[in-house]
Amino acid sequence: MVTLGLLAIIGLLWMGAGIAMIAAPSWWTSWIMRAWPHHVWRFLLAQVALLGGLVLFLGTSEHQGVWIWRTIGVLGILKGIFVLGAPERLSTRKLRWWGGIPLWAHRLVGMLLVGLATFFMLDTLRR
Repeated sequence: MVTLGLLAIIGLLWMGAGIAMIAAPSWWTSWIMRAWPHHVWRFLLAQVALLGGLVLFLGTSEHQGVWIWRTIGVLGILKGIFVLGAPERLSTRKLRWWGGIPLWAHRLVGMLLVGLATFFMLDTLRR
């Protein structure tokens, strides 16, 4: 029951992030540009990625698309580890790269994220 709640939260977070990327990509980019340089925010975001990845990897064993969700979980874990262990120079370079992505690409990724969240929520509710 707790796993179902955590999986629902992950799906809602994906849906919210995707909608934000579609509706207001410039706001999304500016939020990332403001949050990334602060070590506390970066640490918290890395913890969310690690926890979400672990929940996806361990909690989706009964899902129909278990290999998809476990792969995304492993990628979330690796992203959290990267964010925690990346040197400052690499972090600033990644931040500059993020700021240079065109807004249409953010919208495209947002649409993919909304679709992924929809399939994930349907798969979660089906079990």
